[in-house]
Amino acid sequence: MRFAAGLALHQPTISTIDKEENTMLLITIRADLSTGTLHMETEGRPKLETEDVEWQFLGVPNNYFPTIEFEYAEPDDTPRGPFANLRLTTNQVFGLGRSGSVQGRYKAALVPTSRSGGELEGSKIISEVFELDVVAHEPNSAPVVTVRPQGTHGLEVSPDPVVVCAGDSPVWLFEDFAEQGWSPRIIFQEPAAGAGLWPFGPFTSLMVGSRTIVASGNTHVTGDYVYGVAIIDDATGTILRKGDPVVGNNGDPPGGS
Repeated sequence: MRFAAGLALHQPTISTIDKEENTMLLITIRADLSTGTLHMETEGRPKLETEDVEWQFLGVPNNYFPTIEFEYAEPDDTPRGPFANLRLTTNQVFGLGRSGSVQGRYKAALVPTSRSGGELEGSKIISEVFELDVVAHEPNSAPVVTVRPQGTHGLEVSPDPVVVCAGDSPVWLFEDFAEQGWSPRIIFQEPAAGAGLWPFGPFTSLMVGSRTIVASGNTHVTGDYVYGVAIIDDATGTILRKGDPVVGNNGDPPGGS
């Protein structure tokens, strides 16, 4: 990637390996405010094999945020159900990585928030029980990469490098920025001969939220991948801050060889 001249670049990395395809399963949930209910618009019973899941919530009212609440079928089940992690945005929930559990019964909900961000009592909108058809899968993870401001125009990325394995879905969290009206960006540098896809590096997709970026899928090509991370002014497209970390695709999946 070529950033504008004049700012020193930090060099983070990603290292990865993958042995099977990991994609994103989309499930759409619509809010009906007239009846105070939530309906799943995705037809049939979604089947979860190796992929992550994006629940997309439509019609979310102001001052509400979406969540997914899994049931406890076994003593070792968690509120994350079959996922290693659940990540929330203003109208999406991502189920990332696999916990090894096959528990797929859950409810979708919209939870009201106060102006200070705290949860309010009552007025919670919750669905009937939905179910994922969960195929057993070895555990993997959703490693978190934190991006914070550094100096006048720089970014601090931690951990660096981040190592990802088969099925892992890293989440970049952008925190503690004083700037207003910006969006996060990740762009992988054009690879050397024999490296993975570009511009997604070792991944098959990048999903950008207001303060998060979620990677999913894997190219099955091991190696170190340098990428540019930045925050962009929404009005002008100007780069406000930037850095170049690395992703390493070089670890076996848990239980793998």
